[in-house]
Amino acid sequence: MVHAVFAAVGISALLAASELAFQILKTAGALYLGYLAVQILRNGSALTLEKGMVAKEPVHSIWAKAVTINLLNPKIVLFFVGFLPQFVSATDPSATAKLLFLGFFFILLSVPSCVLMVLGASAFSRFLRSSPRVMRLLDYSFASIMAAFAVKLLSTRSTA
Repeated sequence: MVHAVFAAVGISALLAASELAFQILKTAGALYLGYLAVQILRNGSALTLEKGMVAKEPVHSIWAKAVTINLLNPKIVLFFVGFLPQFVSATDPSATAKLLFLGFFFILLSVPSCVLMVLGASAFSRFLRSSPRVMRLLDYSFASIMAAFAVKLLSTRSTA
């Protein structure tokens, strides 16, 4: 939702056009991916919760993590800069409202598929939690993938 507003008011286009803004976003995203890799190795998977255990993390903390992930995701910026504006004329006086509508409509269409993915992942995680060896293998795999993405992100060049 944040990126829909950013695209509507032109902030996403500014981020895409500015080499400095691109470098800052890229570096912040890579550092966050590296942080996630270290956290996975230190703390293990979130899937290792025992039956009946409830995460003690406050809702506002979970929300803050979700917003951070969203804001540091360059893929989302590129989507809202490269995809949505092609459906609205730059000379249209209500372009901002139309971009906001398209952004919110995209979110509305995305929610059902995200809910299905969460339900499927929940069922699959019950299967994975049955083996501690599989869980540790997944921890190392995910940490390696996060670290590789961080390195790849740092080597990405701006197309602006």
